[in-house]
Formats: sequence, C-alpha cells, structure tokens
Amino acid sequence: MTAYDLGDTTAMVEFTGKMLGHDGQNQVESELGEWSINTFSGTQGSTTYEIRDCYRTLGPAGLHVRLAFPKLSQTTKEWTDRLEAQFKQFLEQIETKAAK
Repeated sequence: MTAYDLGDTTAMVEFTGKMLGHDGQNQVESELGEWSINTFSGTQGSTTYEIRDCYRTLGPAGLHVRLAFPKLSQTTKEWTDRLEAQFKQFLEQIETKAAK
C-alpha cells in the first residue's frame, strides 16, 4: 500500500498518473465502497499474474493498494476466491476505519 499526500503537487501528479496509467491494457474496472479497482493480467518472466490496483482518496491522502498473484497450473478457483475475499475484507477494513 502506498499513501500520497495530495496537498503536494508532485505526489498528486504521481497518484493521478497511476490511476490513469492503465489505458490500453485489457482491464476490468469495478468498485468496492469508495475504492476504484482495476483488474488486469501481467507477466514477469514466464509467470502470468492477475493484478488488482485499487485507488481511493481519504482526506488529504490518495491510497493505492496492489494485489498481484500468480496464475499457476496448481492454482485452484477456491484458492483464488479465498484470496479475493480476504483482499476485499482488507479494503473494507480501511474503509471502516476511515469512516470513524
């Protein structure tokens, strides 16, 4: 997770650039509460990863959270679903704490 001070022009430009930097990639956009989520695939070496880049503002801060997990032959749907649920819980905890 990376936090950006949106009161700082350089940080604001970097945060905005990351949010908009997925153009041209085959991605799926979704939302969870105040989070904007971009889901896409990437590779490192010969391994394909499924990636979630999540963005939201929280007061004077911009938050970026990334989840990247390998798509291996032994990766099961159950494992992926469990990881996805845990990641959503993590984002929701940030959401809940921000509301307090």
